[in-house]
Amino acid sequence: MQNIPLTVLSFFCLSLLYIVTFISGVSITCKFHNFIEEAKIAKAFYFTMAVHCLVRATCFGVSSVLFVENFESSKALVMMILSPDYLINFAYLTLVWQMHSFHNSGFVDVLKQASTGDIMMIILSTLLFMSQLSLSFLFITDVIEMQLFIKALSITNLILPSLVVLSVLYLNCRFSGVPKREEYKSRLKFMHWAIGVWSVTRITRAILGVWDTSVFQGMLN
Repeated sequence: MQNIPLTVLSFFCLSLLYIVTFISGVSITCKFHNFIEEAKIAKAFYFTMAVHCLVRATCFGVSSVLFVENFESSKALVMMILSPDYLINFAYLTLVWQMHSFHNSGFVDVLKQASTGDIMMIILSTLLFMSQLSLSFLFITDVIEMQLFIKALSITNLILPSLVVLSVLYLNCRFSGVPKREEYKSRLKFMHWAIGVWSVTRITRAILGVWDTSVFQGMLN
């Protein structure tokens, strides 16, 4: 009996793990009520994460099959492993959107300004989508090499948290001195904690991206 390569076994186990996570994400998403504006944003976050898990499971499953068939296209492997990470960035932006929503709802209504959360979400999402789509197209069409493609994605993972930090600073300045609504104090505290954790993970992912090229080359050799 032929031994199963460790890479194939790892991809298969990760595929199963993401399938279970996808089912859990769908279950959580279905529990939110659409008539609450904040629930819509939370639902968008869990829906994005559920789709990410489904795409991850599919990509890892397909990758394990391709490895068994001795598939040697490094480009296909890179895209299947890295492209699902695009959805993580969009989920990250929904957290920022939720944070803006909490700030505009959680403080005493003394600021008669319209929320900029929706506008910022649209602008950042559009820029993120266009940049990721452009990078993928350039990589697929051999305009840029794998090393440059991976570096560009790492830079994206550094720029996005930087913009989020600026967004947090903007909110703190805008609502400085404005009393918080009692029911939103714990929500705002948790949201700031969640944004901080996600920002650290995005920066960590950008740093680890330096070794992605050697990892891919090692798997293919």
